[in-house]
Amino acid sequence: MKSGMLRAIDSWNYCQDAVYLIEPMLLLPEVTAAIARVYQDAELATSVATNMALPHLTLVPMNEAIADIAINVAAHQRLRGSDAVYAAVARRYNTTLVTLDQEQATRMGSVVTTQSPAAAVAALTVPDEQESADGPEHAA
Repeated sequence: MKSGMLRAIDSWNYCQDAVYLIEPMLLLPEVTAAIARVYQDAELATSVATNMALPHLTLVPMNEAIADIAINVAAHQRLRGSDAVYAAVARRYNTTLVTLDQEQATRMGSVVTTQSPAAAVAALTVPDEQESADGPEHAA
């Protein structure tokens, strides 16, 4: 039986093939911190974060434009700094902010489209076997 970490990695690998992700560079230290705290393993945490070069993942550096949006969002939506950075990236790239944080989703609803991870996964469609074999023009 796989550990929770291996199941999460399998899920991540499946999703990264199906979904294009745009995340702030802040994701890397946040992933590192979460893994290090849960698994008490700094080497594993560092390794995972430094090897997140995935084909469908774009990491957005903090620059003046992102910072200006994050400042505005933090002030007007009363978000924590890191939450404002994620929201700023979603707003800058006109993407959906996928979050489990209900406070962030509620406060950001007027600024960007938000979704829970469950709703985002449910919105993904995988072509059925017949459509994949015949092409979309032959789908029922």
